[in-house]
Amino acid sequence: MSYFIDEDTRTIHYKFPKEVRQKIAYVREKYRALAYTDAVRFHGLHLMADEKLPAIRAVTGEANEELQKIDPSLSAFLVEVPISEKTVREGKLYEQIYYAIMQQMSTEILNHIKTLKSEMPSERSRKTLFRMIESFEELNVLGDVRINEKINELHGLIDRSTAEIKQTIMKDLDYVLEQITKV
Repeated sequence: MSYFIDEDTRTIHYKFPKEVRQKIAYVREKYRALAYTDAVRFHGLHLMADEKLPAIRAVTGEANEELQKIDPSLSAFLVEVPISEKTVREGKLYEQIYYAIMQQMSTEILNHIKTLKSEMPSERSRKTLFRMIESFEELNVLGDVRINEKINELHGLIDRSTAEIKQTIMKDLDYVLEQITKV
């Protein structure tokens, strides 16, 4: 709860003490990472393939149990909004999801590339990129051939220079962002 003292000052009263808030934050982060690993971020939603739901339900249940141990008033729950594949394929939603997946892949690679200091990615960096690109297969909730082709194309970038990878990914990201505004 918070109260304004004046237009520049606000007092905040927390429901839980700092130690409890830290426990809550730990549980949220721990289970958020497990729940959303293979999800596509799309306008504040997390999209995933149907076969992933049982695992997500289990993770949510575990998170709920841990939060309940901290305080009975706390809970974690999953809001499922089923969207049929037919509905997705018939409208603009399909292309929007497609470009959201492409944006997420490009952004994740670009963020990793920006951390590299050397002209050529080290063996360790190439392995990290390889694993990252492999994990993108899980994002293809649409089963779209174009995404699989892009993943194969990204594998080909691993042995290029850091600058070439960055330039290619930035070009891809610019294209994707342009397409998102058109859809």
